[in-house]
Amino acid sequence: PVRLVIRAPGRQRVMLAVRQTGEAWRTDTLAVDAQTGIARWSLEALRGDLRLVASDGRATSDSAVIHAADRPFLGAVVLRVTYPAYLARPAETLPVGEPLRLPRGTVLDVSGRASVPLASVTLSSDAGDDVVLGTSGHTFSGRLVAQKTVRLRWLASGAGGPVTDLPAPLELEVLADSAPRVEI
Repeated sequence: PVRLVIRAPGRQRVMLAVRQTGEAWRTDTLAVDAQTGIARWSLEALRGDLRLVASDGRATSDSAVIHAADRPFLGAVVLRVTYPAYLARPAETLPVGEPLRLPRGTVLDVSGRASVPLASVTLSSDAGDDVVLGTSGHTFSGRLVAQKTVRLRWLASGAGGPVTDLPAPLELEVLADSAPRVEI
């Protein structure tokens, strides 16, 4: 959402011409509060760059532009697992957002991208078993070995502060080794 405060002391009304990228110009007439000299205008959703020009009928302001930007987010997460050698099972890519059932000792390589340059990315558990992933610009990657069942939440920050749009936590269920069982 966009909220504007237009200072226009000594005026009764102000015309605000507005144009979002891909849309036509529209003009709104705004009442100016006599005591404060302020007119207010709002837009519920910014869908593209917004160009604004204010006028009182005699004079026109310079145009102002509000640039739309996506919220910072982590995405394009890839989970590649390499199983212990004794299983003779080939490495594979697993889907994100589903519980992971992995044998103890499985190596999980995690990588992905963000919409902003990253300062840090961490997979954090309530038990304090945090996994710090390496960052390089908009990308991140790291590795962890499945040793115990754990729920790992994403934490990330960019140059402008915390990244709040994050993937679902990784639900990792570690399966203990067991001797083969035969039932007849």
